[in-house]
Amino acid sequence: MLGIGFGRPADRHVLGGRDKNPFLNVMTIDGDGRNAGRIRRGYIVTRRGVHISLTAANTRGDFSYVKLPPAPDGRGWASTPACIAINDAKPAACGSLLMDTGVAAMYLTVPESQAPAELRTFNDVGPTLVAGTKLTISIPAEDSPQALYTFTVGDDLNPLAPRKLNLVGGSGPPFVNTSVRFLNGFDYLYDAEGGFVGLRWTGRLPQSFGRVVSPSN
Repeated sequence: MLGIGFGRPADRHVLGGRDKNPFLNVMTIDGDGRNAGRIRRGYIVTRRGVHISLTAANTRGDFSYVKLPPAPDGRGWASTPACIAINDAKPAACGSLLMDTGVAAMYLTVPESQAPAELRTFNDVGPTLVAGTKLTISIPAEDSPQALYTFTVGDDLNPLAPRKLNLVGGSGPPFVNTSVRFLNGFDYLYDAEGGFVGLRWTGRLPQSFGRVVSPSN
């Protein structure tokens, strides 16, 4: 398993910096180091594979782009901003999002105002939300989303719904690890040079499950 993420200094990943990310440090293309110097650092992750480096060809299509803030330490970019609403509770809990291809379970941190005691229960791992609870995740913000999706806990008919939902983090800032099932509805682009995340709706699922709101190209 390779770690290719960004914006996670709180995890204290010793090898988590941009200079250690294999997808952002292409040295040669077809054996020619001169070609590598002309590529745009970044990648696109889809349910069918990964594109390393960004080109006019692989970024073509209805991507909607979210500008990332600089990382607090000045190295690279901060995490993708996102807002989480449970059963349409207002205001949404706004924090950060991680698209994680390594897990099929969602990991979620929200305040008690979003997940009061009557919505909480336990699974075989620990705290979770009761079946039938509705989640809506908006990127980057609830009032001006570039992309959003929704599901109910335990819905086996929605491919965007995680296999399992685990509540973590206690009183930490709002956070969602989407699980790999995010890729059932979206292609995911990271532009390491410009500091953007791009999201493209794949069209495989009904737009009642999710959508890109305003494609940028």
